[in-house]
Amino acid sequence: MIKRLFSLLLACLFVLLPFASCAKKETPETRVVNCRGCNEWNGRTIGSESFEFLESAATGYYGRSTKQKGTAVRITLTDEKTGESRCICLDPLCYHDVASGCPAATRYPVSNYYVVGDVLFYLCQGNTWHGNGLGPSSGTSAGDLHSELRFYNLSTGDYGTVFEVDDSQTRYALIGDRYVFYVIADVEDGEIVYKFERFDYLKGTYLTCGVFEKEYVVTFMTDARVYIASSSISVHDPADLEYLSFDYEGGDRREESYVLSGLTMSQGTTLVCRKYAPFPGGIGLLETPYYYFYNLTTREYREFPENEPANMIGYRESDGRYYYLTSERSDLLWSANPYMRSAELGMTYAEFAKSEEMQRMYEERDEYMFNRKTYLKSCDASGGDVKTHFEFPEGTFFCPPTGLTYDNERIPLSGTGYVSADGLWILAESITLGEKGRWITTDVRINLETGEIEELGSPDPGLPF
Repeated sequence: MIKRLFSLLLACLFVLLPFASCAKKETPETRVVNCRGCNEWNGRTIGSESFEFLESAATGYYGRSTKQKGTAVRITLTDEKTGESRCICLDPLCYHDVASGCPAATRYPVSNYYVVGDVLFYLCQGNTWHGNGLGPSSGTSAGDLHSELRFYNLSTGDYGTVFEVDDSQTRYALIGDRYVFYVIADVEDGEIVYKFERFDYLKGTYLTCGVFEKEYVVTFMTDARVYIASSSISVHDPADLEYLSFDYEGGDRREESYVLSGLTMSQGTTLVCRKYAPFPGGIGLLETPYYYFYNLTTREYREFPENEPANMIGYRESDGRYYYLTSERSDLLWSANPYMRSAELGMTYAEFAKSEEMQRMYEERDEYMFNRKTYLKSCDASGGDVKTHFEFPEGTFFCPPTGLTYDNERIPLSGTGYVSADGLWILAESITLGEKGRWITTDVRINLETGEIEELGSPDPGLPF
Protein backbone atom coordinates (compact mmCIF):
# COMPACT_ATOMS: atom_id res chain seq x y z
CA MET A 1 0.00 0.00 0.00
CA ILE A 2 2.66 2.50 1.00
CA LYS A 3 4.58 1.70 -2.16
CA ARG A 4 1.46 2.49 -4.21
CA LEU A 5 1.07 5.76 -2.30
CA PHE A 6 4.50 6.98 -3.31
CA SER A 7 4.09 5.97 -6.93
CA LEU A 8 0.77 7.77 -7.19
CA LEU A 9 1.48 10.91 -5.20
CA LEU A 10 5.10 11.74 -5.62
CA ALA A 11 6.46 9.52 -8.38
CA CYS A 12 9.43 10.70 -10.34
CA LEU A 13 11.00 7.52 -11.57
CA PHE A 14 13.62 7.15 -14.19
CA VAL A 15 12.20 5.41 -17.21
CA LEU A 16 13.54 2.10 -18.06
CA LEU A 17 15.64 3.14 -21.04
CA PRO A 18 16.60 6.84 -20.91
CA PHE A 19 18.01 6.98 -24.43
CA ALA A 20 20.12 9.87 -25.69
CA SER A 21 22.39 10.90 -28.54
CA CYS A 22 26.16 10.79 -28.39
CA ALA A 23 28.64 13.32 -29.69
CA LYS A 24 32.39 13.53 -30.13
CA LYS A 25 34.59 13.44 -27.08
CA GLU A 26 35.75 17.04 -27.45
CA THR A 27 32.22 18.42 -27.51
CA PRO A 28 31.61 20.70 -24.48
CA GLU A 29 29.02 19.51 -21.99
CA THR A 30 26.23 21.94 -22.75
CA ARG A 31 23.00 19.96 -22.66
CA VAL A 32 21.22 16.74 -21.84
CA VAL A 33 20.10 15.11 -25.07
CA ASN A 34 16.50 13.96 -24.77
CA CYS A 35 14.35 11.47 -26.63
CA ARG A 36 11.36 12.46 -28.77
CA GLY A 37 9.48 10.35 -31.26
CA CYS A 38 11.70 7.40 -30.43
CA ASN A 39 9.29 4.74 -31.71
CA GLU A 40 8.91 6.02 -35.29
CA TRP A 41 10.78 5.27 -38.51
CA ASN A 42 10.05 6.81 -41.93
CA GLY A 43 6.56 7.82 -40.85
CA ARG A 44 5.73 4.37 -39.46
CA THR A 45 5.18 3.43 -35.84
CA ILE A 46 7.16 0.72 -34.08
CA GLY A 47 4.95 -1.61 -32.09
CA SER A 48 4.33 -5.27 -31.35
CA GLU A 49 1.74 -8.01 -31.63
CA SER A 50 1.27 -11.09 -29.47
CA PHE A 51 1.06 -14.69 -30.68
CA GLU A 52 0.98 -18.13 -29.12
CA PHE A 53 3.87 -20.56 -29.39
CA LEU A 54 4.94 -23.95 -28.07
CA GLU A 55 7.96 -24.02 -25.81
CA SER A 56 9.81 -26.98 -24.30
CA ALA A 57 12.67 -27.64 -21.92
CA ALA A 58 15.00 -27.83 -24.90
CA THR A 59 15.22 -24.06 -24.90
CA GLY A 60 15.33 -23.78 -21.15
CA TYR A 61 12.02 -22.04 -20.64
CA TYR A 62 10.18 -24.73 -18.70
CA GLY A 63 11.63 -27.38 -16.45
CA ARG A 64 10.29 -30.52 -18.12
CA SER A 65 10.23 -32.07 -21.56
CA THR A 66 6.53 -31.66 -22.40
CA LYS A 67 5.67 -28.77 -24.66
CA GLN A 68 3.37 -26.06 -23.40
CA LYS A 69 1.77 -22.95 -24.83
CA GLY A 70 3.25 -19.56 -24.19
CA THR A 71 2.71 -16.01 -25.40
CA ALA A 72 5.40 -14.34 -27.47
CA VAL A 73 5.83 -10.91 -29.05
CA ARG A 74 6.60 -9.94 -32.65
CA ILE A 75 7.96 -6.44 -33.46
CA THR A 76 5.96 -4.65 -36.15
CA LEU A 77 5.94 -1.53 -38.33
CA THR A 78 2.55 0.15 -38.82
CA ASP A 79 1.54 2.84 -41.27
CA GLU A 80 -0.90 4.93 -39.24
CA LYS A 81 -2.55 6.38 -42.34
CA THR A 82 -3.33 3.09 -44.08
CA GLY A 83 -3.32 0.78 -41.08
CA GLU A 84 -0.96 -1.58 -42.92
CA SER A 85 1.27 -3.50 -40.53
CA ARG A 86 4.15 -5.92 -41.09
CA CYS A 87 6.90 -7.61 -39.13
CA ILE A 88 10.15 -5.66 -39.15
CA CYS A 89 12.09 -8.78 -40.21
CA LEU A 90 13.06 -8.53 -43.89
CA ASP A 91 13.91 -12.22 -44.40
CA PRO A 92 11.26 -13.57 -46.86
CA LEU A 93 11.88 -17.17 -45.74
CA CYS A 94 11.53 -16.45 -42.01
CA TYR A 95 8.44 -17.61 -40.13
CA HIS A 96 8.75 -14.63 -37.74
CA ASP A 97 8.32 -16.78 -34.66
CA VAL A 98 10.41 -17.90 -31.69
CA ALA A 99 11.18 -21.37 -33.05
CA SER A 100 12.71 -20.00 -36.25
CA GLY A 101 15.02 -17.70 -34.31
CA CYS A 102 13.53 -14.58 -35.88
CA PRO A 103 15.27 -11.49 -34.43
CA ALA A 104 11.89 -9.72 -34.34
CA ALA A 105 10.23 -12.40 -32.17
CA THR A 106 10.79 -12.97 -28.47
CA ARG A 107 9.10 -14.87 -25.67
CA TYR A 108 9.63 -11.87 -23.37
CA PRO A 109 7.67 -8.61 -23.17
CA VAL A 110 9.25 -5.82 -25.22
CA SER A 111 9.54 -2.15 -24.27
CA ASN A 112 11.36 1.08 -25.03
CA TYR A 113 11.71 1.09 -28.78
CA TYR A 114 14.24 3.63 -30.00
CA VAL A 115 15.44 4.34 -33.54
CA VAL A 116 18.84 5.80 -34.41
CA GLY A 117 18.87 6.41 -38.14
CA ASP A 118 17.75 3.05 -39.53
CA VAL A 119 18.67 1.04 -36.43
CA LEU A 120 15.94 0.02 -34.00
CA PHE A 121 16.80 -0.88 -30.39
CA TYR A 122 14.35 -2.75 -28.17
CA LEU A 123 14.54 -4.30 -24.72
CA CYS A 124 13.19 -7.84 -24.21
CA GLN A 125 12.61 -8.43 -20.54
CA GLY A 126 10.70 -10.86 -18.33
CA ASN A 127 10.99 -13.80 -15.93
CA THR A 128 12.39 -17.15 -16.95
CA TRP A 129 10.68 -20.20 -15.44
CA HIS A 130 12.05 -23.45 -14.14
CA GLY A 131 11.78 -25.94 -11.31
CA ASN A 132 8.41 -27.69 -11.31
CA GLY A 133 7.86 -27.10 -15.02
CA LEU A 134 4.42 -25.56 -14.59
CA GLY A 135 5.37 -22.45 -16.51
CA PRO A 136 4.24 -18.84 -16.15
CA SER A 137 0.55 -19.68 -15.78
CA SER A 138 1.20 -21.47 -12.50
CA GLY A 139 2.51 -18.36 -10.79
CA THR A 140 5.24 -20.47 -9.19
CA SER A 141 8.82 -21.38 -9.83
CA ALA A 142 9.82 -18.02 -11.24
CA GLY A 143 13.42 -17.87 -12.33
CA ASP A 144 15.73 -14.94 -12.90
CA LEU A 145 14.78 -11.73 -14.61
CA HIS A 146 15.93 -12.02 -18.22
CA SER A 147 17.06 -8.77 -19.86
CA GLU A 148 18.11 -8.70 -23.51
CA LEU A 149 18.82 -5.55 -25.52
CA ARG A 150 18.57 -6.22 -29.27
CA PHE A 151 19.05 -4.03 -32.33
CA TYR A 152 17.81 -4.41 -35.90
CA ASN A 153 18.64 -2.39 -39.03
CA LEU A 154 15.25 -1.67 -40.58
CA SER A 155 16.79 -1.05 -44.03
CA THR A 156 19.38 -3.83 -44.34
CA GLY A 157 18.08 -6.53 -42.00
CA ASP A 158 21.35 -6.68 -40.04
CA TYR A 159 20.78 -7.42 -36.36
CA GLY A 160 22.52 -8.24 -33.12
CA THR A 161 22.33 -8.29 -29.32
CA VAL A 162 24.04 -5.72 -27.11
CA PHE A 163 23.69 -7.77 -23.93
CA GLU A 164 21.71 -10.74 -22.66
CA VAL A 165 21.68 -11.55 -18.97
CA ASP A 166 19.65 -13.45 -16.35
CA ASP A 167 19.80 -11.42 -13.19
CA SER A 168 17.72 -10.27 -10.25
CA GLN A 169 17.80 -6.62 -11.28
CA THR A 170 16.54 -4.65 -14.26
CA ARG A 171 19.34 -3.68 -16.63
CA TYR A 172 19.29 -0.10 -17.85
CA ALA A 173 20.96 1.31 -20.94
CA LEU A 174 21.74 4.62 -22.60
CA ILE A 175 21.78 4.63 -26.39
CA GLY A 176 23.38 7.23 -28.65
CA ASP A 177 24.21 7.63 -32.32
CA ARG A 178 27.19 5.31 -31.97
CA TYR A 179 27.50 3.95 -28.43
CA VAL A 180 25.39 2.03 -25.92
CA PHE A 181 26.30 2.41 -22.23
CA TYR A 182 25.14 0.04 -19.49
CA VAL A 183 26.27 -1.62 -16.24
CA ILE A 184 26.16 -5.39 -15.98
CA ALA A 185 27.14 -7.97 -13.34
CA ASP A 186 30.07 -10.33 -13.94
CA VAL A 187 32.33 -12.65 -11.95
CA GLU A 188 36.06 -12.05 -11.56
CA ASP A 189 38.25 -14.24 -9.31
CA GLY A 190 35.14 -15.76 -7.78
CA GLU A 191 33.68 -12.39 -6.80
CA ILE A 192 30.71 -10.52 -8.28
CA VAL A 193 31.68 -7.24 -9.90
CA TYR A 194 29.75 -4.67 -11.89
CA LYS A 195 31.15 -3.55 -15.21
CA PHE A 196 30.38 -0.21 -16.80
CA GLU A 197 30.37 -1.14 -20.49
CA ARG A 198 30.35 0.75 -23.79
CA PHE A 199 29.23 -1.01 -26.97
CA ASP A 200 30.12 0.58 -30.31
CA TYR A 201 27.38 -0.75 -32.58
CA LEU A 202 28.94 0.77 -35.69
CA LYS A 203 32.04 -1.41 -35.17
CA GLY A 204 30.57 -4.15 -32.98
CA THR A 205 33.24 -3.64 -30.30
CA TYR A 206 33.08 -3.38 -26.51
CA LEU A 207 35.01 -1.20 -24.06
CA THR A 208 34.97 -1.61 -20.28
CA CYS A 209 34.81 1.92 -18.86
CA GLY A 210 34.97 0.87 -15.20
CA VAL A 211 34.70 -2.04 -12.78
CA PHE A 212 33.00 -1.64 -9.39
CA GLU A 213 32.47 -3.79 -6.33
CA LYS A 214 28.90 -2.53 -5.88
CA GLU A 215 26.08 -1.95 -8.30
CA TYR A 216 25.66 1.23 -10.32
CA VAL A 217 22.95 2.25 -12.79
CA VAL A 218 23.36 4.43 -15.89
CA THR A 219 21.04 7.42 -15.48
CA PHE A 220 21.48 10.01 -18.23
CA MET A 221 23.81 11.32 -20.91
CA THR A 222 24.87 14.79 -22.01
CA ASP A 223 26.55 15.67 -25.28
CA ALA A 224 29.92 14.94 -23.67
CA ARG A 225 29.54 12.76 -20.57
CA VAL A 226 27.74 9.71 -19.18
CA TYR A 227 26.33 9.65 -15.63
CA ILE A 228 25.92 6.63 -13.35
CA ALA A 229 24.63 6.31 -9.78
CA SER A 230 24.89 3.71 -7.05
CA SER A 231 21.75 1.71 -6.31
CA SER A 232 19.29 3.44 -3.98
CA ILE A 233 17.55 0.26 -2.82
CA SER A 234 19.29 0.09 0.56
CA VAL A 235 20.10 3.80 0.92
CA HIS A 236 18.05 5.77 3.45
CA ASP A 237 19.69 9.18 3.02
CA PRO A 238 20.11 10.76 -0.44
CA ALA A 239 23.46 12.19 0.63
CA ASP A 240 24.75 8.59 0.77
CA LEU A 241 24.14 8.08 -2.97
CA GLU A 242 27.31 7.94 -5.03
CA TYR A 243 27.00 9.75 -8.35
CA LEU A 244 29.78 9.62 -10.96
CA SER A 245 30.29 10.82 -14.52
CA PHE A 246 32.78 9.89 -17.25
CA ASP A 247 33.64 10.98 -20.75
CA TYR A 248 32.69 8.63 -23.58
CA GLU A 249 36.02 6.79 -23.32
CA GLY A 250 35.47 5.99 -19.66
CA GLY A 251 38.03 8.57 -18.58
CA ASP A 252 37.93 11.87 -16.68
CA ARG A 253 36.02 10.34 -13.77
CA ARG A 254 34.19 12.99 -11.76
CA GLU A 255 32.14 12.87 -8.58
CA GLU A 256 28.73 14.49 -8.99
CA SER A 257 26.00 15.73 -6.66
CA TYR A 258 23.37 13.27 -5.48
CA VAL A 259 20.64 15.77 -6.44
CA LEU A 260 21.01 14.55 -10.03
CA SER A 261 19.30 11.32 -8.98
CA GLY A 262 15.97 13.16 -9.26
CA LEU A 263 16.49 14.43 -12.83
CA THR A 264 13.08 15.23 -14.29
CA MET A 265 13.69 17.48 -17.31
CA SER A 266 16.28 19.72 -18.93
CA GLN A 267 16.53 22.81 -21.07
CA GLY A 268 20.02 23.42 -22.43
CA THR A 269 22.43 23.70 -19.52
CA THR A 270 19.74 23.73 -16.83
CA LEU A 271 18.21 20.66 -15.20
CA VAL A 272 15.20 20.28 -12.92
CA CYS A 273 15.56 17.50 -10.34
CA ARG A 274 13.06 16.15 -7.81
CA LYS A 275 14.30 16.53 -4.23
CA TYR A 276 14.71 13.36 -2.16
CA ALA A 277 14.56 13.13 1.64
CA PRO A 278 15.89 10.58 4.14
CA PHE A 279 13.50 7.67 4.58
CA PRO A 280 14.13 5.96 7.95
CA GLY A 281 12.93 2.38 7.89
CA GLY A 282 11.74 2.58 4.28
CA ILE A 283 13.07 0.94 1.16
CA GLY A 284 15.14 3.36 -0.89
CA LEU A 285 14.69 7.12 -0.78
CA LEU A 286 11.60 9.24 -0.19
CA GLU A 287 10.54 11.65 -2.93
CA THR A 288 9.20 15.04 -1.86
CA PRO A 289 7.08 17.77 -3.51
CA TYR A 290 10.15 19.95 -4.00
CA TYR A 291 12.64 20.41 -6.82
CA TYR A 292 16.18 21.60 -7.46
CA PHE A 293 17.24 23.84 -10.33
CA TYR A 294 20.68 22.56 -11.42
CA ASN A 295 23.19 24.39 -13.63
CA LEU A 296 25.07 21.87 -15.75
CA THR A 297 27.93 24.26 -16.47
CA THR A 298 28.64 25.51 -12.92
CA ARG A 299 27.31 22.35 -11.16
CA GLU A 300 25.48 24.62 -8.70
CA TYR A 301 21.88 24.11 -7.61
CA ARG A 302 19.09 25.71 -5.59
CA GLU A 303 15.55 24.85 -4.52
CA PHE A 304 12.90 25.57 -7.10
CA PRO A 305 10.23 27.08 -7.19
CA GLU A 306 10.94 29.48 -4.36
CA ASN A 307 9.47 28.48 -1.01
CA GLU A 308 6.65 26.41 -2.45
CA PRO A 309 5.98 22.69 -3.03
CA ALA A 310 5.07 21.39 -6.48
CA ASN A 311 3.32 18.06 -6.95
CA MET A 312 4.53 18.07 -10.56
CA ILE A 313 6.20 20.52 -12.91
CA GLY A 314 6.83 21.11 -16.60
CA TYR A 315 8.37 23.65 -18.96
CA ARG A 316 6.53 25.60 -21.66
CA GLU A 317 8.86 26.61 -24.45
CA SER A 318 6.57 29.29 -25.93
CA ASP A 319 6.86 31.58 -22.91
CA GLY A 320 9.92 30.11 -21.16
CA ARG A 321 8.00 29.52 -17.93
CA TYR A 322 7.67 26.53 -15.61
CA TYR A 323 4.10 25.40 -14.89
CA TYR A 324 3.29 23.36 -11.82
CA LEU A 325 0.39 22.01 -9.76
CA THR A 326 0.48 22.65 -6.04
CA SER A 327 -2.04 22.00 -3.29
CA GLU A 328 -2.45 23.40 0.17
CA ARG A 329 -0.40 21.43 2.71
CA SER A 330 1.07 19.06 0.16
CA ASP A 331 4.37 19.88 1.89
CA LEU A 332 3.17 17.69 4.77
CA LEU A 333 1.64 14.93 2.67
CA TRP A 334 4.92 13.18 1.83
CA SER A 335 5.58 12.41 5.50
CA ALA A 336 2.14 10.87 6.06
CA ASN A 337 3.34 7.28 5.72
CA PRO A 338 3.94 4.55 8.31
CA TYR A 339 7.73 4.57 8.04
CA MET A 340 8.15 8.29 8.62
CA ARG A 341 5.42 8.55 11.25
CA SER A 342 6.62 5.55 13.29
CA ALA A 343 10.14 7.02 13.29
CA GLU A 344 8.79 10.39 14.43
CA LEU A 345 6.88 8.71 17.29
CA GLY A 346 9.81 6.50 18.28
CA MET A 347 7.89 3.32 17.51
CA THR A 348 8.79 0.27 15.47
CA TYR A 349 6.83 -0.26 12.28
CA ALA A 350 5.08 -3.28 13.82
CA GLU A 351 4.07 -1.27 16.90
CA PHE A 352 2.79 1.58 14.77
CA ALA A 353 0.76 -0.72 12.51
CA LYS A 354 -1.14 -2.05 15.56
CA SER A 355 -1.75 1.35 17.10
CA GLU A 356 -4.47 3.97 16.66
CA GLU A 357 -1.81 6.27 15.24
CA MET A 358 -2.00 4.38 11.93
CA GLN A 359 -5.67 5.34 11.45
CA ARG A 360 -4.97 8.93 12.51
CA MET A 361 -2.25 9.13 9.90
CA TYR A 362 -4.61 7.90 7.14
CA GLU A 363 -7.22 10.46 8.18
CA GLU A 364 -4.57 13.16 8.13
CA ARG A 365 -3.40 12.07 4.68
CA ASP A 366 -6.95 12.17 3.31
CA GLU A 367 -7.37 15.63 4.81
CA TYR A 368 -4.29 16.88 2.95
CA MET A 369 -5.33 15.22 -0.30
CA PHE A 370 -9.06 15.77 -0.58
CA ASN A 371 -9.94 18.73 1.65
CA ARG A 372 -7.55 21.23 0.14
CA LYS A 373 -7.64 23.35 -3.00
CA THR A 374 -5.17 22.84 -5.86
CA TYR A 375 -3.63 25.60 -7.97
CA LEU A 376 -2.05 25.71 -11.39
CA LYS A 377 0.81 28.18 -11.16
CA SER A 378 3.90 29.18 -13.14
CA CYS A 379 7.23 30.81 -12.39
CA ASP A 380 10.27 31.99 -14.31
CA ALA A 381 13.67 30.29 -14.37
CA SER A 382 14.68 32.01 -11.13
CA GLY A 383 11.78 30.36 -9.33
CA GLY A 384 10.17 33.76 -8.82
CA ASP A 385 7.59 35.89 -10.63
CA VAL A 386 4.95 33.37 -9.54
CA LYS A 387 1.57 33.61 -11.26
CA THR A 388 -1.59 31.74 -10.29
CA HIS A 389 -3.54 30.73 -13.40
CA PHE A 390 -6.35 28.51 -12.09
CA GLU A 391 -7.83 27.32 -8.81
CA PHE A 392 -9.40 23.87 -8.50
CA PRO A 393 -11.93 22.98 -5.78
CA GLU A 394 -11.46 20.50 -2.96
CA GLY A 395 -12.11 16.84 -3.54
CA THR A 396 -9.50 16.04 -6.20
CA PHE A 397 -5.78 15.56 -5.76
CA PHE A 398 -3.44 15.84 -8.75
CA CYS A 399 -0.17 13.91 -8.90
CA PRO A 400 2.28 12.70 -11.58
CA PRO A 401 0.78 10.16 -14.00
CA THR A 402 2.19 6.64 -13.82
CA GLY A 403 3.71 5.65 -17.17
CA LEU A 404 1.64 8.09 -19.22
CA THR A 405 2.93 9.14 -22.65
CA TYR A 406 1.72 11.93 -24.89
CA ASP A 407 2.41 12.17 -28.62
CA ASN A 408 5.05 9.41 -28.33
CA GLU A 409 6.98 11.30 -25.64
CA ARG A 410 8.09 9.70 -22.43
CA ILE A 411 6.94 11.41 -19.26
CA PRO A 412 8.68 12.88 -17.34
CA LEU A 413 12.11 12.49 -18.97
CA SER A 414 11.51 14.93 -21.78
CA GLY A 415 12.56 18.53 -22.31
CA THR A 416 9.18 19.75 -21.10
CA GLY A 417 8.53 17.42 -18.15
CA TYR A 418 4.81 17.05 -17.48
CA VAL A 419 3.91 19.79 -19.96
CA SER A 420 3.08 18.42 -23.41
CA ALA A 421 5.51 19.20 -26.22
CA ASP A 422 2.98 21.49 -27.92
CA GLY A 423 2.75 23.58 -24.74
CA LEU A 424 -1.03 23.24 -24.49
CA TRP A 425 -1.45 20.84 -21.57
CA ILE A 426 -0.02 19.69 -18.28
CA LEU A 427 -0.42 15.92 -17.80
CA ALA A 428 -1.47 14.51 -14.46
CA GLU A 429 -3.30 11.79 -12.61
CA SER A 430 -6.39 12.84 -10.69
CA ILE A 431 -7.36 11.03 -7.48
CA THR A 432 -10.76 11.26 -5.84
CA LEU A 433 -12.06 9.43 -2.80
CA GLY A 434 -14.75 6.85 -3.52
CA GLU A 435 -16.81 4.56 -1.34
CA LYS A 436 -15.13 2.71 1.53
CA GLY A 437 -11.98 4.77 1.16
CA ARG A 438 -11.22 3.65 -2.39
CA TRP A 439 -9.08 5.90 -4.54
CA ILE A 440 -10.49 6.54 -8.00
CA THR A 441 -7.60 7.42 -10.33
CA THR A 442 -7.81 8.82 -13.85
CA ASP A 443 -5.15 10.05 -16.28
CA VAL A 444 -6.03 13.60 -17.27
CA ARG A 445 -4.62 16.64 -19.01
CA ILE A 446 -5.26 20.24 -17.98
CA ASN A 447 -5.36 23.01 -20.58
CA LEU A 448 -2.84 25.71 -19.63
CA GLU A 449 -4.94 28.43 -21.26
CA THR A 450 -8.45 27.53 -20.06
CA GLY A 451 -7.96 25.26 -17.05
CA GLU A 452 -10.21 22.67 -18.69
CA ILE A 453 -9.63 19.12 -17.41
CA GLU A 454 -9.89 16.37 -20.02
CA GLU A 455 -9.87 12.67 -19.12
CA LEU A 456 -7.44 10.49 -21.09
CA GLY A 457 -8.67 7.12 -19.88
CA SER A 458 -11.39 5.36 -17.93
CA PRO A 459 -11.34 5.87 -14.15
CA ASP A 460 -9.65 3.13 -12.15
CA PRO A 461 -11.54 2.31 -8.92
CA GLY A 462 -8.26 1.22 -7.40
CA LEU A 463 -7.91 -0.32 -3.96
CA PRO A 464 -8.99 0.79 -0.49
CA PHE A 465 -6.29 2.65 1.44
